[in-house]
Amino acid sequence: MNLVTDTFFEQKFNLQQYSTLLFYKGIFSYPIIVELSSHIRYDLHLDANINREKLFAIFVELAQNVGSYSQEQTLMQSNKKKAGIGLFSLIEDHQFLYLNTINAVQKERVNDVTDRIEQINLLDRSALRKLKMNFREEAIDTKKGSGNIGLVEVALKSANQIHFHKLENEKIYLAITAKITKQQHL
Repeated sequence: MNLVTDTFFEQKFNLQQYSTLLFYKGIFSYPIIVELSSHIRYDLHLDANINREKLFAIFVELAQNVGSYSQEQTLMQSNKKKAGIGLFSLIEDHQFLYLNTINAVQKERVNDVTDRIEQINLLDRSALRKLKMNFREEAIDTKKGSGNIGLVEVALKSANQIHFHKLENEKIYLAITAKITKQQHL
């Protein structure tokens, strides 16, 4: 075997060790997000205690963030639009599902995004709902697009379990993890 094959098998073994249900690295275009979300919603053999709709909604939000905001972009030949490049994994353990995305971030945006996540993580559910409404009203008033509610929505759906890491080498990468608690039967 060669180095590429050996590395691939080593990585595959590591992914299996950690109960990786789904792993994707590449372009986050609309058709790919739709395809991956369909697999999450209907095809994965998930623990019965997982709320699939919640998982689906969190995935779509984080995947759209990668597609729209990744610093690494490619021009799609099919529609002549740009799409972000990044990484996604869905990992399960006995208590949680971890939905992870990683994408390159422009240096000037890093502090804004990390500050926003830190602010979101400090808020309780009621304050998150209020912040979401404020962002929505601001978007309507200024006629802006998204209104910055995506990460707030992820926090609401994942019980405020958003974690992030800043990875630096030649580029800065932002890794966002939504931790989803499995429902307990009473």
